[in-house]
Amino acid sequence: MPDFPCATPVNTDIGIGSGTLDITAEERESASVDVVPHNPNDAHAREAADATEVTFDGDTLIVRTPEAGIGWLFKRLPALRITVRLPLGSNVRAKSASADVTLRGRAGKVTVITASGGVHVAEADEISANSGSGDVKIIDALGRVHANTASGDIEIDRAEGEITTRSASGDVRVGEAGGSVSATTASGDVLIRQGARGVYKIRTVSGEVSVGVAKGTGVWLDLSSTSGRTSSDLAVGDTPVAVATPDLNLQIRTVSGDIEVVRTQA
Repeated sequence: MPDFPCATPVNTDIGIGSGTLDITAEERESASVDVVPHNPNDAHAREAADATEVTFDGDTLIVRTPEAGIGWLFKRLPALRITVRLPLGSNVRAKSASADVTLRGRAGKVTVITASGGVHVAEADEISANSGSGDVKIIDALGRVHANTASGDIEIDRAEGEITTRSASGDVRVGEAGGSVSATTASGDVLIRQGARGVYKIRTVSGEVSVGVAKGTGVWLDLSSTSGRTSSDLAVGDTPVAVATPDLNLQIRTVSGDIEVVRTQA
C-alpha cells in the first residue's frame, strides 16, 4: 500500500475502469492507496491491480488502472477495489467507466465523471458529478453543486450554494437548498423539500414538480403548465409584508407535469 507523507490537503487525479473507488478525507498527514481485485480468483483482475500506477507528483496523487484510457467504455474491464485515504479538505478528481465512486469525510473541490457508475459524496466545499446511468447522492455541499445524469436519479440532502442539475429520465430530489436552483429534466420529477431564498428555474416536459417554501419566506410565483395541474397552498396571510425583492423567486415550467407549491414549517 503506497503511503505518501503530506501535511496539507492534496489534489487527486484518479482513473478507474470497473469496480469500486472508496475515498476518505480525514485528519491525517499522509495519502495512502490500496488496490486489490474484487475477486481474488480473477487472474485478469490481479494483473490489473498489480499494474495500476500510483504516483505522487508535487501536491497531486495520481492513480491509473491499466484500462483507464481511450476505449475503456468498449472493453470488458476487470473489477478492482481501490481505497484512498487523504488529508481533510483534499481536492478530488475521479473518472470511471462503471466503477462506483464513494467519498467519505470532508473534501474540498470534488469532480467525478462516470459512464454508468454511481456517485456518493458525504461532504465537500464544491461538487461536480456527472453520470450516464448511475445515481448521484450528495449529503452536504458547503458551496455549489453541478449534477448531471441521463437515467440516474439525483439526490441532494443539503447545499448551501447554487444547485444546477440536468437529467433525462431520472428524478431530482433536494432536501434543503440554501441558494438558487436550476433543474431541467425530460420525464424525471423534481422535488425540493424546502427552499428559502434565490431563484428557482425548473423545467420539465412530463415530470412533476413539488417545491416546499419555508414559513415566513416572501415568494414570487411564476408557474406555467401546458396541460398539467398547478396548485399552491401559500395563503396571503402566510407571507411577510410585501417588499421590493422577494426572498424566493419560483419560475417553473412543465408541458404535461403537475406543479405543486406548499408551505413548510421550518
